[in-house]
Amino acid sequence: MPPTVTSKLKKWSGIGEKVKAFGLGDDTHVRSILELLTYDEFSIFAAAAERVDNPDGFIRVAEEFASKSTLRSQATPEGDESTTWQAASADQETKIRLP
Repeated sequence: MPPTVTSKLKKWSGIGEKVKAFGLGDDTHVRSILELLTYDEFSIFAAAAERVDNPDGFIRVAEEFASKSTLRSQATPEGDESTTWQAASADQETKIRLP
């Protein structure tokens, strides 16, 4: 799974400041979108988000990047082409058995 939103916003502090300035720090929708991005995906997102000057634009850019993220891409476990990596990962988490 990708790093947490908190760690990403710490690494890209300019984006963290934008999130706060736009009042999106507690927005669960925005946080869930940013959670999907890997560090590499987030670095590319950060470059695009730096140019945004309003909350709606920020959300639009975040949603665009999330829709193309690794976790939202198609996984093909057992030949099922309709499953995303996000769904496949969630399914595998339910099968973890710890002592």
